[in-house]
Amino acid sequence: RVTYLMGILEPFSIQEVIDALTRCPRLESLSIGFPSNFNPNDTISSITTVSLPHLETVTMQSTAQVCVILLRAMTNLPDSAKILCSASDPLDIPSISTGASLVAGHAWHEDAPIIRSISVNLWMQHLPVIFPPHNGDAFAAAAAPPPPAVRMSVVGLKRPTRKCRGSVHEWTYVDENDDSMYIGFDVISIPTAEEGAFAARGRDALAIVIQSWPLSHATHLDLRLGDSTLAYLDVLLDNLPAVTTAILRPDPLGAHNPIEILRAQLKQHRRRIFTHIVLEIRVADDAYGYHAPWTAGRRGESILHMRQILLQTMMYCAEAASARVPLDTVEVIEEQGEFRDRVLNVDHDIDWSELYVDLTEGFVHNGILHSASPACNGENWDSFA
Repeated sequence: RVTYLMGILEPFSIQEVIDALTRCPRLESLSIGFPSNFNPNDTISSITTVSLPHLETVTMQSTAQVCVILLRAMTNLPDSAKILCSASDPLDIPSISTGASLVAGHAWHEDAPIIRSISVNLWMQHLPVIFPPHNGDAFAAAAAPPPPAVRMSVVGLKRPTRKCRGSVHEWTYVDENDDSMYIGFDVISIPTAEEGAFAARGRDALAIVIQSWPLSHATHLDLRLGDSTLAYLDVLLDNLPAVTTAILRPDPLGAHNPIEILRAQLKQHRRRIFTHIVLEIRVADDAYGYHAPWTAGRRGESILHMRQILLQTMMYCAEAASARVPLDTVEVIEEQGEFRDRVLNVDHDIDWSELYVDLTEGFVHNGILHSASPACNGENWDSFA
C-alpha cells in the first residue's frame, strides 16, 4: 500500500514515480496526489509503463494531464480494480476527454463489473490545501483560501448504496467491506480570471465522461448532492437507457426543484422518466455540516418546504397515472427523531392510501411498503436493491 499526497511542490518527474512503482510489483493500493500547479516535464511518449497485476484500488489527484500520463503508464490492472481520478483544471476539455476514456476503457473490459448505479454531483466547494493557489504556497492557501471552485463528480457503482458521498475523494474513506464503488472521475474547476468557464463548458465535460462509460445496465441515478446537475438532466438521460430509479435529496434553497422538472417533462412530452423515486429528507441542523443552508431557527421552515416537495411529488404521481404512465413506487427516507422534525409523523394515524393511490406498487416510508395489495402491505422494500 502506497499513499502520497503532496501539498508542497518538489522538483521531480512522473517517470521517477513510475520507477518507484516498478519496485512494488505486488502493490494492492495506490493513492497519489499533486498540487494543481505541478507541471512535470514528462510527456506521454517519454514515460515507460509499469505492470501492476495486483492493484485493487488506485486514487489520483492532479491536473487532468498528469492523470492521463499516470493512467497510460499503469498496465495489466485487474478488471475489478477500482479507479478514482480527480482532475483539477479550469476545464481542460481535451485532457478530460482522454482521462475519461482511459477510465472507461478499464470498465469496458470483458470481465469488468457491471455498473448498476451512477452518482452525479455538481456543487461549489472550497478547495483543500492539496490544491493551493498557483504560487504553490500551501501555508498561504490555508491562511487565505481561494474562492469556491465548482466540482463535478461522476461515480460508477456496482450496486446502489444508501450512503451518500459527494465526491470521488470521499470514496477513499469507505469501509473496506463496502465494495460498491468501481470507477470515479472528478473535475475541479479551479477559480481563474474566467469566472464563467465551468458554467459555459460544464455540459460538455459531463457529456464527455458519461458518453464514454458503459452505462447500458445502470438502473439507479443518484442526484442527492447534485442540485445543479438537474440543469443537465437531458445529458444524463440520453446516456442511461435502462434507468428506472432517481435518488434525490431536495434542497430547500436549491435553484432547481427536481419534481417540477419531472412534471414539466410529463406535461410537455408525456414522458415519465423514472418508475421509482426515492426522496431522502434531511432537515437536521448538521445535515450539511458547516455548509448548513439554514439555522436552527429555520427548522420549521425547512420541514414545511420538504412537505411541499412531497405534496408536489404526489401531484406528479397523480398526473402520471392520469396520463396512463403511473410510477411504481415513491419512497421517503428520513432520519428518526422527534415528531416535529419529520415530514411524515408516523406516531399519528396516517391514511397511507392517500399516498399510494396513484402508484402501481405502493408508497414506501423508511423501507416499509404501504400498498393496496394485502399481500404486500407492510412488507420490507429495498429501493436500493
